[in-house]
Amino acid sequence: MEADRTDPILFVGAPRSGTTIVFEQFALHPDLAWVLNYARNAPRLPSINLLRRLVDNRWINLRGAKNQFGDLGLWNKYLPRPDESYELWTAHSNAQFARGYLLGQRATERERRQLRKVIEATRKYQGHPRITAKLTGPGRVRYLSSVWPETYIVNIIRDGLDVVKSLLNVAFWKSQGGLEQPWWSGGLTDSDLERWETWGRDPGVLAALQWRKIVETTREEASALAPDHYIELRYETFAADPAETISEVYRKVGLDPARDPDIHLAPRNQSYGDDWDDEYRQKLITCMQPTYTELGYDQLRSTHATHI
Repeated sequence: MEADRTDPILFVGAPRSGTTIVFEQFALHPDLAWVLNYARNAPRLPSINLLRRLVDNRWINLRGAKNQFGDLGLWNKYLPRPDESYELWTAHSNAQFARGYLLGQRATERERRQLRKVIEATRKYQGHPRITAKLTGPGRVRYLSSVWPETYIVNIIRDGLDVVKSLLNVAFWKSQGGLEQPWWSGGLTDSDLERWETWGRDPGVLAALQWRKIVETTREEASALAPDHYIELRYETFAADPAETISEVYRKVGLDPARDPDIHLAPRNQSYGDDWDDEYRQKLITCMQPTYTELGYDQLRSTHATHI
């Protein structure tokens, strides 16, 4: 079945999996509109997307980037850039969208109409033939595909140890309760929570359990999609060859890959927690099983193949 080319290309993945850098490189394609950072403050005003046309057009090429790889300049925060803008998604969908797994849930007819309307308006106001968006955390694949049955889902997966290490050190996770309680509701089982309690409510254990649950449930829900509409992308593959990886995703979603991706941020792959002893690393890996082994990360770890 031919895909509806107005359906969004949706990127998902656990936070700190490299979703931002991969997505920002992908979103550089000239045919793509994207959910705007300004939608955070005006989620019900699609015309705000005209701001992008003012500074990113055939004569001017200015766009911002997420300021997580160092200072990008004073004006960066004012420039239109791709953004998750959960305020937009929450305003037009399930109230638990931002902080829930939504496992097994489908959009209501009203939610479906609202989301399709606002995303299509976003695309039209920016004046591009296709649109892409990024949503980190649980994949919410069943919910999203009930809105756009022919959408492409690009699932970015990174070694769970690297994800846990990054989460434990990032400001938003520490300041907003990620060290003390599950970040999303409706995902971890009673058995998961008992394991966390048994190990003294350890923040690393909690993050590891959530990495496993996100990867596991996203892959399970994606199994119902048409095979060519689900793309699983390893961050380690992107870090090794960013341009070729993005070009390959362009091809898979039907975008012209002839234009070489303009990689404007250097991908990084933080090494495993060097300050963790082997016993603690093994504890975290145990929490991520069987998914960790199924993905081959235990073998990669033993050979240091993901270190660059």
